[in-house]
Amino acid sequence: MDRGDSIAWIAGESRYAHQLVELEHRGERASVWSAVETRGESAAVIKRVSTPTANTLRAWATLSAFTTSTLAEVHTYHVDGDDAVVILEHLQGGTLRRLSEASNRMPWSEARRIGAALADALALIHRAKICVGPFDADQIGLRSASVPI
Repeated sequence: MDRGDSIAWIAGESRYAHQLVELEHRGERASVWSAVETRGESAAVIKRVSTPTANTLRAWATLSAFTTSTLAEVHTYHVDGDDAVVILEHLQGGTLRRLSEASNRMPWSEARRIGAALADALALIHRAKICVGPFDADQIGLRSASVPI
């Protein structure tokens, strides 16, 4: 997916039984949209990945079986030609990047709490034998202003 493809989706459009609300993040091979389920009106996140690896699809399949307070729930995923889309639980707290930009300096106790929760999430993923590629603060969702996924 080049950067133009992620722009081809337009806020207000319906995709995968969800109405697109806002483009939250766009990377080299992926875009992340906030969305609302068209039937139930539940908030969701739709991540669209260009030419996903087999490992990415395995990870989504494995994570869709998890129900845990540590990880965002994977509702479903689809392969659509050269693209793949995963539909995730929408987390109310935004991203770690937004939190760090909003507060000049994070208190040590909050940084420790977020770091410990991230370590727990990564341990869960490791136990499931899922390989996780690099990620950054834009990809770390927060359940609230201080509780990461």
